Amino acid sequence: PRPTRPSPNERRSKRFHDAGMSKRALSDVGEKVLSKATAENWNEGASAFAEAAVDAGSVFATFLVGSVDFYCRDSTLECDEQRAKARRSRGASLLARAAVAGSPDAHHTLAIMHFNGSGGKRKDKDPETGAAFCARGNILFGSAAAKRELGHCLQDGFGVEQDVQLGRKLLAEAAKADVTTPAMDTAVVAATVAAGAVEERLRKRNDINTLNAAVAAAAEVSAAAKHAAEQHLTAPPVARFLLDWYDPEVCGNVLQPGTHACSHPLCGRVETRRHEFRRCSCCGRVRYCSRSCQSLDWRLQHKFACLPLLELYGWIESDTESQDTTNQAFGDEAELALASGASSNDLTADLPVEAQAAR
Repeated sequence: PRPTRPSPNERRSKRFHDAGMSKRALSDVGEKVLSKATAENWNEGASAFAEAAVDAGSVFATFLVGSVDFYCRDSTLECDEQRAKARRSRGASLLARAAVAGSPDAHHTLAIMHFNGSGGKRKDKDPETGAAFCARGNILFGSAAAKRELGHCLQDGFGVEQDVQLGRKLLAEAAKADVTTPAMDTAVVAATVAAGAVEERLRKRNDINTLNAAVAAAAEVSAAAKHAAEQHLTAPPVARFLLDWYDPEVCGNVLQPGTHACSHPLCGRVETRRHEFRRCSCCGRVRYCSRSCQSLDWRLQHKFACLPLLELYGWIESDTESQDTTNQAFGDEAELALASGASSNDLTADLPVEAQAAR
């Protein structure tokens, strides 16, 4: 039989398809297009399109695929450790390529990876390289996250020669950049108002007289602050992908046993080994991948739930019994971590400036 000729509409569709999949078009694929490739609808087709964009030279696609390969655990590779390690190695390589191509987010991610020794062992931590990535991100792009990380490094002498004055200057510039971002400023105000309302309601109950009750009350205040802040903040596409990947209500993927996600609600990074992220030195209940996430989360929610601040709320007394209960609550976990080879420095993170002032 004679083959049927394609209709004009079919020929037109083919031309559009060929034009859209051309190398020139794929190299320009950015956040607006790939933000539709969420974790929930990530399949072979979406992955193939993102890989094609990577091969064509798209910077954002390279950063996205690199982050997915490095941080997203593939349950199908659990029994093949070598393939899983190769996938993570490829992710790190793609993130480095995106940084070279000019991605500020890739610079920040690589800095955090070097600070934590992500993908390797504790001995693989390289604070000098991490600080160098932060400096590069600050100089080339004026990134607020890079400024904040570098400011803390300079204050603490972590990876760079200590310069407290310059560190404070960079932290002030980062804070100024946050204030000029309407969404962040609005979120902080909304979180404070919501937390104040819940705290006032809990105070009127006048029955929070034990440590457990105080912790539960603080968690309720923090949850209200977090919910109010999230109404005004939107996670970047890559962070949203990572958050949804491990969200039990979205994709339902599980973390590697013994590992945790960063406690900042809009981060999405996860540990690649046990005790990789540092914990809050006050309460020990939250973990952060970086000082930047810690300081931002403090403003949004954690300052309402950190245990030493419960005394300021008047919810618990600073007596021996409370101290013993606190040590019992967190001592076992810390001892277990230390027995497994983690140092005390790896388990704690310094307090933000606001917390130090409160104490």
